[in-house]
Amino acid sequence: MSFFKVRALSALGLVLASFIFISTIASGGALAQTKTHLPELKSKAYLKQKAIAKRNYLNGVAFFKAQKCGPAIESFDKILKFKSDYAPALKMRGICLFSFRKFNAAIDDFDAVLAIQPKEAQVLSYRGDAYQNIGLFDRAREDYTKAIELNPLDIYTHFLRGISYAQSLFHSQAIKDFTTVIKAQPKNHRAFMFRGRALAKMRKFTKAISDFDRSIELDSKNGVAYFYRGQTELADGQMQKAVNDFNNACALSPAPIIASWQKILKTSGDYQGAASGQCNKATKQAFASCAKANCRLVKLVTY
Repeated sequence: MSFFKVRALSALGLVLASFIFISTIASGGALAQTKTHLPELKSKAYLKQKAIAKRNYLNGVAFFKAQKCGPAIESFDKILKFKSDYAPALKMRGICLFSFRKFNAAIDDFDAVLAIQPKEAQVLSYRGDAYQNIGLFDRAREDYTKAIELNPLDIYTHFLRGISYAQSLFHSQAIKDFTTVIKAQPKNHRAFMFRGRALAKMRKFTKAISDFDRSIELDSKNGVAYFYRGQTELADGQMQKAVNDFNNACALSPAPIIASWQKILKTSGDYQGAASGQCNKATKQAFASCAKANCRLVKLVTY
């Protein structure tokens, strides 16, 4: 699957992107091999309960793999009543809760897994993502960094840490992570877009525009990249190019909430000046107003 696992997104309104599923399948003796506080006496009632628990687990795995997280959670709830510290069930239930944006509940499950398996890199990455979604960026980066130390080839976690750095205004660190992603996946248009955003924040406009150009080459339907490039061109004094990019961005966005930037300019009486490439204070303010609040496109961007 592509670099961008769908993590409920985010998220970020993460847009919802796509969901990744781990391939954990119970072997016949998986439950028997784990520690348990249940009586050693293998009574008929206990053996029956154990068989039911195993069936619930396998049902949960099947639902999980089929991306049916509601029934999966119900199945995992049942087995966890039988064995509350069964890490595979906790892990998959946590991922399902994450997909439903129940981030605090997901964190509880991930905490339980990491208490048993502290070097579970994927769970650290997911817990970091959950922390990030509730605004705990420092904790998120701690988990991302641990996950990367355990699995340096986990490119998606580099991307997530880059976003977290950017949201905390650590742009140079964000650029490093996005560069790592681009080296591993040179056709990842979102990595180019977000690196461009970080470069623009550092006022490295030429390099930023180059990244936006590449992002748009790779995905010409991504209105956010046009919007970011337009913002950067505006800051760099390239008014007509900014006009064209904002036009493209608004055409590709899923319908403005209040008004497109063109309507804002018309209301302020400065549309003709902007369209002809002229720039004045009122025009810049109109662009800034759209950039801050008035386009739904902006509201869909996580960083």
